Amino acid sequence: TIINWELRYWHDENAVVIPLDHIGFALRYLDKNALRKYKYVSGTRISDTLFGIDKLPKTSTNIILVEGSFDKIWLHQLGFENSLALLHADISQNQIKLLKGVTNYVFLMLDGDNVGKQQALKIKKLLGGEFLVKICNLPDGKDPDNFSKEEIIQILKGAK
Repeated sequence: TIINWELRYWHDENAVVIPLDHIGFALRYLDKNALRKYKYVSGTRISDTLFGIDKLPKTSTNIILVEGSFDKIWLHQLGFENSLALLHADISQNQIKLLKGVTNYVFLMLDGDNVGKQQALKIKKLLGGEFLVKICNLPDGKDPDNFSKEEIIQILKGAK
């Protein structure tokens, strides 16, 4: 995984450095008490990409959209190579254009916090006319990277 995603560790920041599809870098802080999970290097335009799109199988008939790059990497490790990360809890017009080139069937698996749940409804409305969208409801406070493969399968089956 470290080699596949070109991850690095930055000791001074106690963070993993994640290259973002040739548009910049993210830091994922490892300290659970950090003020935030992610920090994007100045100039990184996260709204211009869907993280992992360069590793997406050409045969993908549906996409699982998650918020964070660690969620995407975890799902990929579990075999869900059809997952992509928004890199935040919103979707841009550029990201919608990228998605149109892949599929019209989307599972939204945003974090199980208030922001994730509210944004999933907003994104579903934005995509609604051109995509078939199902929302995966995660338990309060849980992220996609908190679940096993079997649990992810059940979450996908229960999407509405």
